[in-house]
Parts: sequence; structure tokens; C-alpha cells
Amino acid sequence: MENSWNEPYQRKDYFSSMTVDEIRIKFRFNTRMIDSKFNFKNKNNYRTEMFQCDSCRKSIESQTHLLWCPAYENLREGKSLNSDKDLVKYIQEVLIIRDKLNLDR
Repeated sequence: MENSWNEPYQRKDYFSSMTVDEIRIKFRFNTRMIDSKFNFKNKNNYRTEMFQCDSCRKSIESQTHLLWCPAYENLREGKSLNSDKDLVKYIQEVLIIRDKLNLDR
């Protein structure tokens, strides 16, 4: 059994192939701490907006939605979101756009 209580935890492969900033983004993604409205359900202003995505205005803004939001379709071109490197690069690009638009409240 992998990672049972008897066995020590193994370092994830991406720790040796990514920069510290990339590792932090990957960790935030894995722990559902990426800035999306549905990850922070207790914020009153998100609830009053019914968690609507500010970018496409069509869906609830969950972390999963940000991966497939039509507003970011061009950022996904040539990337495989199954690849850690491509996933992190995509998330970085989305966060930069959202920061410029002041969507990360």
C-alpha cells in the first residue's frame, strides 16, 4: 500500500523539476487554495455574486472551472493540463490576468 503509516512519505517528482514559485503554485492547486470564488465560500461578496466567474460570466468560479473557463481558452493552446509544468504555467498565466483585472479580491 502506497504511503501507508509504516512507510515514509516520498518527495513528489515535481519538487526536483520545478522552481520554488512553481512548486508553491502546484501545492496551492493540490490543496485547493488557488484564488477562486468557490474555494473561499465564506466571503460575503462572493456569495452575493453567487460565485459567478468574473471572466466568462457563465459559470460558478471554482478551481476546476478556471481550468476550462472559455475566457482562458487561448492560454490552454499547446498545453497539456495533465503535465505538471504545463498546468503550473497555465495557472500562472491565469493568475497574472486576474491580478491585472483586479479579480483576486
